Amino acid sequence: MSKTITLPSDVDEQLPPRARQWLSNYALTQQDITNNTLLWSEYYQRLIFPYLSPDGLLGWQGRYLGSGEKAKWFSQGDLKNVIHVVGNKLAKVVVLTEDIISAIKVAHNPHVCAMPLFGSHVSMSRMLQLKKKYGTIFIWLDKDVQTKAVKYAANGRVLGMDVRNIITDNDPKSYTDSQIEEILHGTTTY
Repeated sequence: MSKTITLPSDVDEQLPPRARQWLSNYALTQQDITNNTLLWSEYYQRLIFPYLSPDGLLGWQGRYLGSGEKAKWFSQGDLKNVIHVVGNKLAKVVVLTEDIISAIKVAHNPHVCAMPLFGSHVSMSRMLQLKKKYGTIFIWLDKDVQTKAVKYAANGRVLGMDVRNIITDNDPKSYTDSQIEEILHGTTTY
């Protein structure tokens, strides 16, 4: 029997200025807030990122924005097995990133969609699920785990997938939309 996943009881659609300011550090917009159903928990002082499917809530992450000593991120759900794609749902190219902020940033590009791995691991069963829908899979992880990313891509190619790496000095959320466009354009034709 699986554990029931619930959002904090006090979640609110109204984000406080500090949450909006934090999102603006990554150039995330009101449209991003709306598209990703971002919420706020005053009690936990966390910006909430819910991961939904047609069947309901799969899990969520909360980014702590308070002044105390708490973990930056808190998660609920089996996120390592969640397929949560953001951006153009009709795209045939998916970019795998470590975190949700990077995925949202990459998904600003209309030619691709993006999926956070909620870490730096991607199982072959997850890759095979993605192969069913996407012609090309890019793995764009932080530089400190690029060796793992190259291994994942090689394993995918052995299974007949078009899996490629994007290796940059910084993770995707550190780049502007136009820089991401250049990086993606230099890597693929849409």
